[in-house]
Amino acid sequence: QDERPPPTAPRFCFETFWLKQNGFAEAVRGRWLEAHLASHRSISAVDDWHFCAKRSRQFMKGWGANLGRDLHLRKKALLDSIQALDLRADTVGLSPDEWMQRYDLEDQLMVIYTDEEAYWRLRGTQKWVLKGDANTVYFQAIANGRRRRNTIPFLWDGETLLQRPADIRAHVDGFYHDLFSAPPRWGLALAPHFWDAPQCISAADNAILTAPFSEEEVWLAIKGMNPSSAPGPDGLPVKFFQSFWPAIKQEVMALFEEFYVGSIDLKRLNYGIITLIPKVPGASDIRQFRPITVINVIFRILAKGYANKVAPLADRITHPDQSAFIQG
Repeated sequence: QDERPPPTAPRFCFETFWLKQNGFAEAVRGRWLEAHLASHRSISAVDDWHFCAKRSRQFMKGWGANLGRDLHLRKKALLDSIQALDLRADTVGLSPDEWMQRYDLEDQLMVIYTDEEAYWRLRGTQKWVLKGDANTVYFQAIANGRRRRNTIPFLWDGETLLQRPADIRAHVDGFYHDLFSAPPRWGLALAPHFWDAPQCISAADNAILTAPFSEEEVWLAIKGMNPSSAPGPDGLPVKFFQSFWPAIKQEVMALFEEFYVGSIDLKRLNYGIITLIPKVPGASDIRQFRPITVINVIFRILAKGYANKVAPLADRITHPDQSAFIQG
């Protein structure tokens, strides 16, 4: 009996080379504005954000699929035209106008190759990116091979060997559910005199820390993020926020406002997919994997905004012996 899970639709992934396609940015901004003005169930800023983001993802997913087909056909037509001109050059020669035509076709083909290389580099490893390997069939095979290798065929649960996918999923889910569950609180608290006076913030500092966020502060947080960092489950990377900030800032600022007043439902934003990285070759025990979770960029923006506010005071309020949660 086939126990594999039923097929699911591939997750949306924003491709950075889309930004270089004519009309793409304008179309996305228009679709976001349409979603912003459309009637929908809206109880909180999170509802508005998810509605606009979903509509935009649906558009970009379809647009990207059509672009892929168009680029494939266009590349084939360019290669055929160049091959025909090369054959003519080897037989009867080319006129100056024909040589200019060939150079123009070659330039158009290089644009497509550059976009393809950007696509495959996102699916390669850091080694490939740093060493700058070309976009070859071998490179693509290596990138696709990562997906085939990124599977766990079996796990040991004590003396029990788990091989059925359903059993492996249940074991992994139970292990991390127990690991990440909050333990019961014991009622312990720090005494008011725990910090010395120099380590306490002043009333003026506290006013800055508790002030509402401005658009400039949020934009600085977004602009300071790594544009090539991995996106979360919603597929929207940092580059999307940096490129479309004028269009999406109203929804983002509404989230910051609800975050500020404490009415936001964080669990609808703060979620991610746990990826298990083996610590040793041939890992077969769940403890031999290192969990890495990539959360949605929108929540990372919220966290970075507050981190930027605390940063000027970090040296003063952080204990000299503290090493955890300190920027390197």
